[in-house]
Amino acid sequence: CDLHIHNRKRSIRYLQNLDNNISITNNENKLLYDNVYFIGLTTNRDVLYKRINDRVDEMFANGLLYEVFSLYKEGITPNAIGYKELIPFFNKEITLETATDNIKQNSRHLAKRQMTWFRTQMDTHFYEVNLDNINETIDTIYKDLKEFLS
Repeated sequence: CDLHIHNRKRSIRYLQNLDNNISITNNENKLLYDNVYFIGLTTNRDVLYKRINDRVDEMFANGLLYEVFSLYKEGITPNAIGYKELIPFFNKEITLETATDNIKQNSRHLAKRQMTWFRTQMDTHFYEVNLDNINETIDTIYKDLKEFLS
């Protein structure tokens, strides 16, 4: 499942190809599906932002800088978060710290846009993740799914 679908028409085609029994409308004011239970997991914004920041740090620890630089040397400059922010660093326009901060900020903005998209375009059922007790979150989702399916 591609969670980076930003286009209603592509979303409709994707869902139709996924299951021909799903009723989908092209009306811009209606939901994209019928009889589908979308689940979204969420957490406190501070926790989410920390996890995003930690993930960016992990990407650097796993060689992001070298990966992007090897592409840059070949003249390849992807326009993806984590790549595009490093180009100004390679061009000596900004510091590595600024580039890293930009990656973190753009990743946080993307997460916010994704949440907004799922809230406005899909009838997504969001669940606050209990990071101290994941099983509690799973049990809540399972209970709601059973109710939805009955």
